[in-house]
Amino acid sequence: MYKYVYSFKIQDDDENYQPVVLVTGCSSGIGFALARHLISETNYRLVLTAREKSIGVLQTEFVESDRVWILPLDIVSEESRLRAVKEIFKRWGRVDVLINNAGISYRSVLEEMLDRDELLQMQTNYLGPVGLIRLLLPRMRQNGRGKIINISSVSGMLAMPTMASYSASKFALEGAMEALWYETRPFGIDVVLVQPGFVRSRSHERVKYSVRSRVSNSNASGKARPYTTMYRYMAHFIGRMMKHGFATPDSIAHLVLYVIRTKQPPLWVPAAFDAEFFYYLKRFFPRRLVLPFFYWFLPGSKNWGSGFTRKRRRRSLLGRVWDRVTTAREESHVN
Repeated sequence: MYKYVYSFKIQDDDENYQPVVLVTGCSSGIGFALARHLISETNYRLVLTAREKSIGVLQTEFVESDRVWILPLDIVSEESRLRAVKEIFKRWGRVDVLINNAGISYRSVLEEMLDRDELLQMQTNYLGPVGLIRLLLPRMRQNGRGKIINISSVSGMLAMPTMASYSASKFALEGAMEALWYETRPFGIDVVLVQPGFVRSRSHERVKYSVRSRVSNSNASGKARPYTTMYRYMAHFIGRMMKHGFATPDSIAHLVLYVIRTKQPPLWVPAAFDAEFFYYLKRFFPRRLVLPFFYWFLPGSKNWGSGFTRKRRRRSLLGRVWDRVTTAREESHVN
């Protein structure tokens, strides 16, 4: 929908303007698709980055030239961020478009995460991207223009069970970018959150596990744990939704190109029909009803925690009213 709603804001590129575009996490998924699409746009100077151990993928697939540069960057490392930005400024003197794409996802309930897992999740999805933004903002402000595009997620709108820390990192990113939108607007810098829903890819197979969540997920001991049933149902559900997702890495990359060309794009850009649905559902549907609805909707939720729960079962409202009526009737007979 984006290109139709904002078509009046999409500008033809100025032949004399060759923006420097920095993309993180280009070795797979959306980042890899972005690299392929951007390389075909000959008026962009590109800095394609990945961690040192993954940089070979880019060097195999893409040819460096006077406008394409492959650079190692570990978004988690402050030293790596500083070194990369220093090299870019030395060669091209600027970064006009930053695309924060690098990210990871833990499949774990909150109880089974460890502090080190939480820190890595936040460093990769929030602290690292924000640290990179801080390094680039002064030069963008000096130039009077720039775009900061973040690949967020529907999980930044609505949290999902077994992905608590991932959702927390995306909520944090979205909150910071909402504030940054105000802070950079006077200086001609645009801030955007591209929000994919279920992406038709194999990215759900590359999730990380904490030590405890791996045991609960695998059930290797043959002994079920409190969250084993929840993991099993949710893994199957997410896998099925990914298989039939409305978006692909290519469609999201194509959308990002439109965002780059849009004059003053909106902060939130849902990336497919499912993302649009969740976007408007959260805004117009009462929040107190959203969570019970999704709990009912999620597969097997009535079986979650079976064999472990000690939850007190409450009777329905009608049943409680009937109890009060019969009690009052009995008391009247006694009197």
